[in-house]
Amino acid sequence: MLKKFILDKKFQKIISAITFLLIFGSIFWVLFKNKKIDLRLKNEDKFKKNKVLDPKIFLITGFIAYFIQNLFVFDTPAPLIVFYFSLGLVYFVVRKDKKKDKVKNIKKQKENNSFPFPVFIVLAILFLIISIYNFNLQPFKSSRLGVMAVNASKKDLKLGFNYFKKSLNYSNFTNLEIRRELAKIVTKEYTKKDLNPHVLGPMTEFTISEYKKSIKTYPKDARVYLYFGKIYNLASRYNKDYIKEAKEVLEKGLEFSPKRQQIYFELANSYIIEGDYKKGLEIYKQAVELEPNAKRAQATFKKLIKAVQKKDPDLVKPYKDYLNSL
Repeated sequence: MLKKFILDKKFQKIISAITFLLIFGSIFWVLFKNKKIDLRLKNEDKFKKNKVLDPKIFLITGFIAYFIQNLFVFDTPAPLIVFYFSLGLVYFVVRKDKKKDKVKNIKKQKENNSFPFPVFIVLAILFLIISIYNFNLQPFKSSRLGVMAVNASKKDLKLGFNYFKKSLNYSNFTNLEIRRELAKIVTKEYTKKDLNPHVLGPMTEFTISEYKKSIKTYPKDARVYLYFGKIYNLASRYNKDYIKEAKEVLEKGLEFSPKRQQIYFELANSYIIEGDYKKGLEIYKQAVELEPNAKRAQATFKKLIKAVQKKDPDLVKPYKDYLNSL
């Protein structure tokens, strides 16, 4: 009973919200607890007569502003860096002065345990070189090849495919976006009448293999499952076994994003391709019911009803009545 209560999503959200509020509460408590700190320069007479505003006021207003902006937008690296910097300032402002003898002991301890400075410099330079290569140069090279792949694919699909393979040959954080662009291009190629199976077939298989890597890296990203399911549905044109794979992938995606209409639509397409029109229509209806006012979802549903009506008019009648009632 206790385990079930702890695993409940509502309970977890409540705990997360309380923890988040406690972080800010503890910051404000520490700031208000300490007495006002004078940051005037002691050795300069011109500052002695001037009143200095308590620096804690700036910190408090900064944290309040950060808290308010988090209520409306997702956190991004820029404000997050400022937040961490502000936490450092909080420590600086509220820390207590240490006794002189304690400081002396710490200095002596540092001198006795000091790391050789030349060795530290060499290690720092090596770390900097490796970091710049792995986190800047390599991602830049992959991104550059990815852009070349997208542009080349518009004119020469085979050339674009080669650039995609070169771009994804490196393992870094840009791979997810490059694979998404690859999936978009493959999807677009399947809508064309003059398909190039000699290039599109291997390109589709390569995309499938790459999305298997994405799922391992981002196992809870619903968008990965959505794009992967689309590719499997398209690939079922030459390999019917991929329909089963598509349904498994899309159903897994719904576990992480149960209200995402696009996943429902793609899952319904899997059943339609398989010939199970009844199940496909049911899933489309579920998607529309998630947001009945979404006109695009209704329009997509109507197109499907028209397509199925030619094969089974009686089957689509209840769904036509449902759409008319919206």
